[in-house]
This record gives sequence, C-alpha cells and structure tokens, in this order.
Amino acid sequence: MQPRTTALASLAIAAALVTSADASADTFPSHPVTIVVPFPAGGPTDTVARVLAEPMRVALGQPIIIENITGAAGSIGTGNVARAAPTGYTLTVGYLGTHVLNGALYKLSYDVLRDFEPIALLTSNPQLIVKIKAYAVTANTRLAAAPEIPTVDEAGLPGFYASVWTGMWAPKGTPSDVISKLNAAVANAFADPHMRQHFNRAWSRDRAPRPADSGSPPQLPKGGDRQMVADHQGRPDHR
Repeated sequence: MQPRTTALASLAIAAALVTSADASADTFPSHPVTIVVPFPAGGPTDTVARVLAEPMRVALGQPIIIENITGAAGSIGTGNVARAAPTGYTLTVGYLGTHVLNGALYKLSYDVLRDFEPIALLTSNPQLIVKIKAYAVTANTRLAAAPEIPTVDEAGLPGFYASVWTGMWAPKGTPSDVISKLNAAVANAFADPHMRQHFNRAWSRDRAPRPADSGSPPQLPKGGDRQMVADHQGRPDHR
C-alpha cells in the first residue's frame, strides 16, 4: 500500500503545481512589476523605462517599479535579472551595449544570447553619415525630425543599416503567455499617438512592438549584432 500511497501523493502534488502555474499565468500580474535599469537615473535608458512605466501600469493594472542597479557597464543590473525568477515580475530595459557589446567584450556570469526572453524592441536610433554635412541616415526610412536627409539606400549605400536600440527582456523561462501580456502592455503604450510622438521626437524613431502572438516571437535585433557576440565568445582571448 505504501508505494500506491506515495504514487497518489506525487500525482496530487504534480496536479497542484500545474494548477498553481496555470492560475499564476491567468492572474498575472497580481503584484507590482519591477523593471531593472542597469544605469543611473536620468540617463537615456532610464528615461525610456520611466516613460513606458505609466502606460504599462494602466495596461497591466499594477504598479511598475523602476530600480536602478548600476555598475560594470550595465552588467550588474542585467546579471541580476538573468538570475531572477522567471515569473515576469522582474524585467530589464537595456540597449545595444548591455545585450551585445558586453557579451562580445567581457566574460560575464550570464549569457546575453541565451539567458533572456525578449519582450519588445523599444527604440531604434539610426546614425548619420557625416562628411561636411549629413550625407545619409543609416536606416531604410527617413528621420521624421530631418526628412530632408536621404536614407543610405537612396544615397547609394543600400543595406548599410546601423542603429543604437533599446529593448525590454525577462529572464529565460518566463512563460510565453506572460511575455505576451507584457508585450501587449508595451504595444498599448506605443498605440497612444502622444507616446509615439514623444518617442519620435526624443529617440528619432520608435519601433512599435510586434504582438507576441502574431505568429513570430518578439525578437530583438540579431543578425550581425548577435553574430558578433557569438564570434567573440568563441575566441581564446575572450575575457
């Protein structure tokens, strides 16, 4: 009888865990969500997070807490999120430096490619090619703030795209339906015309997040950026 009792108890525990997981996903969020910014308050990454916090609070129905955990080129705060419980209650806003360059330049306690779930690409700032004057913008569309400057495609440098972007991530293993709710909250913020105008004015261009349930995951830039990380991680002098 003992083995049967043990088996029944194990099944009951497993069922309870599944039910609990389903319930937590259905009720997310049930308490405040923390966004870790790995840089001091007042900087560009921090500003993006704080601008998004209020419309996300409205969409999710819970307070959004901004926590600045600084140091080591952003890797301390970013690492804290990589090690956080994958529940959707601890997120990070980072940029090209925290999620590409740090992975290429330093030996980190986390993996920038594998330890995060992408939620949304927030901003993308193309650069200007300047000789005596601005020659072209490194994007496939002209800047709203300077529509007279042609794109690199129009200027004879097709495909020469480069931008400094910011994005939002959750720890790896965060349930997909929680990621979808967070992605929808960000998308809801960008749906507001005043918010889009603010982002266009302050960060040149915004990228409206693609819904996570649209058939394609809400990936952040990869291609050359992510290949650079992979190439550098494989080098013997990577430190």
